[in-house]
Amino acid sequence: RQWRTATQQLEEQRNNFTRVVSEFRTQREPLIRNFVGALHLFATTNADVRPLLEKFRPALEAYYPPTLRPAVGPASAPPASEPSK
Repeated sequence: RQWRTATQQLEEQRNNFTRVVSEFRTQREPLIRNFVGALHLFATTNADVRPLLEKFRPALEAYYPPTLRPAVGPASAPPASEPSK
């Protein structure tokens, strides 16, 4: 009986989670991306905003415009130093 109750609760929670994630991705995430993009555009002409963007970069990195995200993979590795002669 407890197994049945737990399974029903899990299914309800799974449905709620799926609904919330879907709502976030379709409604809220585009707004966040637009806002962060607008902040970056504003920061190009207002240097006072740049420190704030850098402070919150770890939390907002996923919402940065693609051109401002760091590259991932071998291309982003620091260049190898040349051996000394």
